[in-house]
Amino acid sequence: MLNFKSERGAIGDSLMEIIGIGIAIIVMLIFPISALSERNIDMARSTLQTATSEFADKISVEGKITRSNYHAYAQRINSIVGSPVDIEIEIQHLDENIGKKNATASANLVGENTRYSSWDVDDVFKDGEDYLLNKGDIVIVKANAQKTGFLKTNPEELTASASSMIVNSGTSR
Repeated sequence: MLNFKSERGAIGDSLMEIIGIGIAIIVMLIFPISALSERNIDMARSTLQTATSEFADKISVEGKITRSNYHAYAQRINSIVGSPVDIEIEIQHLDENIGKKNATASANLVGENTRYSSWDVDDVFKDGEDYLLNKGDIVIVKANAQKTGFLKTNPEELTASASSMIVNSGTSR
């Protein structure tokens, strides 16, 4: 008995094998690349937090915010994220009211310390000079950015914040 195999069936089987191999290759590449992209976002988040903490600590030790330090920080976090980053700096100034008596306080307490805030980076450098801080002031730095991972249509928000109390005064105002 003779067995005749259709050439069309053999071609169809070969085509299905090629398609199967192509799909397997795509799946084997996409999942690792996607996982790597997620890892990169996690690393960017961690590095952004570290850079923000280091910037706040540097301000605390120096007692001032300098343009060069601010621009170095901005450049560093922009290179980490790869997209524009919004930076907010809040400074809570210590207002020592040692000479004001409080009506509700005990006779032994003279006044209370209060804080007032200034917010904007433009306010910080409005005079074109370094922004000097006093011992006891608090600086709060916040950075917000968005980064898109591989195969993601919605960007993921990356945020970091750090605060530090000023330990060394800059030159007094």
